Amino acid sequence: MRRKFWYLVGILILSVAVVGPTIYAHRLANDGSSMSLAESRDGPSGSDHEGKGRVTPALPPAADQGCRVYVAVVGKGKQVLFGPAQVSLSSGQKWGATALGALDATGLEYHLAYGNKFVDMVAGQANQGQWGWMYKVNDQVIWKPAVDVEVKPGDKIIWWYSQDRSPGPIWSELSK
Repeated sequence: MRRKFWYLVGILILSVAVVGPTIYAHRLANDGSSMSLAESRDGPSGSDHEGKGRVTPALPPAADQGCRVYVAVVGKGKQVLFGPAQVSLSSGQKWGATALGALDATGLEYHLAYGNKFVDMVAGQANQGQWGWMYKVNDQVIWKPAVDVEVKPGDKIIWWYSQDRSPGPIWSELSK
């Protein structure tokens, strides 16, 4: 009887070791942290706000314009992928009036990692090694997760793919 018990315990541990990573990988693949233009504003159920991208419609009516900011996205090789353009953010949107909300409002596809705190891909351009996506607000590089950085009306947010140690593009250069 004791031997059967230990065999069962061993089989249970082996089952968890084999099936656990598969379940975890499946959950990661289906957690919705890959964003695209085709996905709906709030996800399929209307209440899933974690990691879903959305299409930003034309600016809302004047009564509901929220926080209007300027955004530019510069990819590899200094290719301008979006803007500079003005977008409207509100606390009712998925990422609210944050630097990540500004990226989301561009409609570009992006991917988040580390609990939706780290942008590791924008418009098909993924981080590689020590190079990757950074952002700044009003020409100041911010070293916090973009979802934690609230923006104010009129702020200028630049997302860029950093391939060197420079502080990135300057707003006045982008808006020429």
